[in-house]
Amino acid sequence: MNETATGTHTIRDKGGRVLTNAKVQLIFWGDWNNSSLNPSKDKIVAATQNIINSNYYSKLSQYRGVQKPTYLGSVINNISPLPTTFEDSDITEAIGHSIKEGSVPDFRSFSNGEIIYIVIPTPGHESTDRDNDAFHANFKYKGNDKGVYAVLYSWEDDEGKDIEPITRALAHEIAEACTNPGPKAAFIGPDDEEIADSCEDISDTVNGVIVEGYWSDLDGDCVIPK
Repeated sequence: MNETATGTHTIRDKGGRVLTNAKVQLIFWGDWNNSSLNPSKDKIVAATQNIINSNYYSKLSQYRGVQKPTYLGSVINNISPLPTTFEDSDITEAIGHSIKEGSVPDFRSFSNGEIIYIVIPTPGHESTDRDNDAFHANFKYKGNDKGVYAVLYSWEDDEGKDIEPITRALAHEIAEACTNPGPKAAFIGPDDEEIADSCEDISDTVNGVIVEGYWSDLDGDCVIPK
């Protein structure tokens, strides 16, 4: 196990895979054709692209050469059932439907499965299995257990009318999914937290979008590259 320690924080490399060249695929789950939704799908897409097209992820390279992710695209999945309170199995089923229908690429066709499916349910839905505004996890599809997804459901803030909780969570989860995608742990902090967990109270604007920081061992501090 390798360790780097500059400052008081230590990031441990526990040997699991990383997503060196991650591709970000948005899946809007539910009735996102509803023009009354605010923030709209287009606003979330634009914010995602602004984050990815900035230098925000540039310091991930210290973690075994992780490069800035690229943006694949967005789709609406309004066919897969979206319960008011959904479980992890509902999420992976929705992703599986999107792959099967060909609306999103199959992660198995990419080296090391390097797609992060970002699943964004319509307001008024939340996970029964998690207790935060966002999370990322592994899933298995047709025998391959290297699928990676993140789910955002920050709708409790101002009834979903404020995009800031979404962009903060989105930036946070992508950074962690790149450096600790699973199923075996990769880069983990001293209390088994991931690289953005200790920096979630640090925020700034990058390319017009509010994001949270993530830990840089090279700097010995939370960073928000611009």
